[in-house]
Amino acid sequence: MLLIVSLFAIILGIYSYVVLNKEFRLQLHIEARMRNYQRELQDNIALLNKTNLELEQFAYVASHDLQEPLRKISTFSDRLQLKYKEHLPDEAGQLLERMVSAVGRMRVLINDLLQFSRAGRISPETIEPLDLNTVMNEVLTDLDVSLQEKGGKVHVDQLPVIEGSHTSIQQLFQNLLSNSLKFSHPARPLEINIHSEVIKGKDTGFAKEDKWNESFVRITVEDNGIGFDQEYAERIFLIFQRLHGMSEYQGTGIGLAICKKIVDTHHGNISAVGISGQGAKMIVVLPFKQKWDD
Repeated sequence: MLLIVSLFAIILGIYSYVVLNKEFRLQLHIEARMRNYQRELQDNIALLNKTNLELEQFAYVASHDLQEPLRKISTFSDRLQLKYKEHLPDEAGQLLERMVSAVGRMRVLINDLLQFSRAGRISPETIEPLDLNTVMNEVLTDLDVSLQEKGGKVHVDQLPVIEGSHTSIQQLFQNLLSNSLKFSHPARPLEINIHSEVIKGKDTGFAKEDKWNESFVRITVEDNGIGFDQEYAERIFLIFQRLHGMSEYQGTGIGLAICKKIVDTHHGNISAVGISGQGAKMIVVLPFKQKWDD
């Protein structure tokens, strides 16, 4: 009996050793694979950041270099109109006017591309405490004439102080309010309501678990304009995406793409809710503190 028990213990010990050794080797293999995946992921992230930087530089250089020939075309067109418009046939005058109009649209597109390439360029040096009430007042002052032309009214809640880039956050709110102005309803006066509330990271729907206890501000810009169908809620933040033709509403389809880029670089989120014919709601969620150790 003692011999049998001893043999059983030896067999069990050998089996346990083989199993544990196999598990240990498997664990080592998994850890090695994980390290390789992590290195590949870091390399891919670095490559993606480099590619994005190169694309931004290309967009900036291409747009900037297009300005000079565009200025020449504009200058020569103006001279032709000034000196020879009365001597040109009607058809030639109309063609010249179309050319001038096309040059104007091209200039707007280039300027918007330049803004998009520069948007969201922030660094620890550009981050500062921002009183969003002050930023919003600056935006409303800049848009005062446009608001008067539309007969628009803006109601703003008390806004908090957060960390961010002053230039970028100001551009964010300016683009959002300009979007409401552009798509106001022709049958009623424009009203824009800006609400603010403080929420925790776990309630944002996008914050990682390690940021669930951090504070975020959710700012809602709601208008009573023409709105949009909810199925296009994600599409409107893509560059060059338009829901309306050029003949209906002017613009290049870059404004909201700039907003998304700014919010993303501030570690936040932007979304939209729309009802066609009734209005639109832009929801911006931003952290109170900007961290650079992610």
